[in-house]
Amino acid sequence: MVRPIETPWPAALYRPGLWIALIVALVAVTQGPTYFDETLDYDEQTFILMAASVLDGHLPYTQLIDNKPPGLFIVLAGAMALLGESWLAVRAFGDLCLVVLLILVFQYSKRFASVPAAGLASSVLALTTADFMWAHTSSEILAMVPLLGAFMLIDRDELTFRRMALAGVLVAAAVLIRTNLAIVAVLLGVWLLFRVVRTGKGLAGVFGYGLGGLSVLALLLAAYASAGALPNLWVAAVEVPLSYSANQSSSSGVAYRFLLKLGFLIFVEKPWLWVPYVALVALGIARSKRAGGRTVHVLFLWAAITFVALSILKSGTLYGHHMTQLLPLLTVASARGLDHVPLRTASAKFLTLPIALGMIASVGLSLISTTNSVRSGKPLVGHGDVANIAAIIQGDIEQGDTIWAIRAHILHHVLNVPPIYPVMVHPENIVRDEIRRPIAEAGFLPDDAFQRVVDSRPQFIIFDSEELTLYPYSSDMPELEGILAQDYEVAYESDAFILLRYVGNRE
Repeated sequence: MVRPIETPWPAALYRPGLWIALIVALVAVTQGPTYFDETLDYDEQTFILMAASVLDGHLPYTQLIDNKPPGLFIVLAGAMALLGESWLAVRAFGDLCLVVLLILVFQYSKRFASVPAAGLASSVLALTTADFMWAHTSSEILAMVPLLGAFMLIDRDELTFRRMALAGVLVAAAVLIRTNLAIVAVLLGVWLLFRVVRTGKGLAGVFGYGLGGLSVLALLLAAYASAGALPNLWVAAVEVPLSYSANQSSSSGVAYRFLLKLGFLIFVEKPWLWVPYVALVALGIARSKRAGGRTVHVLFLWAAITFVALSILKSGTLYGHHMTQLLPLLTVASARGLDHVPLRTASAKFLTLPIALGMIASVGLSLISTTNSVRSGKPLVGHGDVANIAAIIQGDIEQGDTIWAIRAHILHHVLNVPPIYPVMVHPENIVRDEIRRPIAEAGFLPDDAFQRVVDSRPQFIIFDSEELTLYPYSSDMPELEGILAQDYEVAYESDAFILLRYVGNRE
């Protein structure tokens, strides 16, 4: 039995358009500062390099090699084809996906709660986008858009063939953007079979789900087979991710470190962002037991949360931005209980104060940061240090000269100069054994590639101005800093990057 709403929401809050407009406005404000920051995350630059290669007509891993799945680069290539190949366009596309994801959270939440409760939960989640984990165009955000859409399709009373086929396509798309979600794809299939066994209905839907997912995989395999590049796909999309996952910590170790990180983030680093969200989720979930009704759908929601959480833990590592796969679903779960928090109770007051303060802090600090950047004339992303370094290199580079971009590797795209080795599309790939080894064993990289790069004395080297130890490279070759001091001079230096030019004798 569904219990009546206990929260007397004002009538004006029942307009969905109001909440959607608020979500869009919050994302626009919180993401404003990111358009002036070229050091947010280095994966984003790798994605741009890989996507640009796709735009040049190459399948992922045939010219450049990274350990992320191919769907990510194909989707981003499509976005760049429409919006432009600039860093600014890629950042804007990520924010567009973030808006779509939050609107999907709102729409899904409305199945379990009133419009005001769904809007409040989604808006508080939107406040957290001021945090770093949401700031760059990440694979997690891109993958959660189709995955959440698939959840909404699967979470229906009838498992029709057409609807489940579309869900299968969306889940496959999510897996081809985030490899860890393959676990979710399998578990969703198990869930659908459970539904069929329990109700005796929906077998056609199960076939539709499998057919939809396998059709996407078949198209991908056909494309690589026709190009004779199946070995490339196998190594980069299967062997490297498995090697990477196997070399990380155990799931229990990951969970333990996550709890420590979570506590630090909530109570020390950015409490004005995360205390309101945690308070809302905790109170909403605690009160959700009063909602009643929709048992099967509530069970599926928590099953989906469990599936995604397991996929993150089984990936073997956990960074803050990995949690963006879980937060949308937790938000939906919390919305269900917000209709049962009487506004005059201590619980409601406990929730209202941190949300109000979080709103003021998140919006205020974001606006201040953006305003300061505009007033100081700080250039937009791609037009600051990266553009300055590119101009210096363009004025000095000769045919055959190489660039070793330990950082700011988007310069390879800006200057149209390939990395020294294809795997260096991400600078750390050449020294991370769990990535380098399977690629080298497949014959796509010399086993001593790092030493060869150093011995070649690249004409230009770029790294972080703060990373004086050149992590992680100095651990592989301690004498590297001595070589840089002897054979290189500083050609450009800022608060973020240092550009070194080779001045030694190649003879």
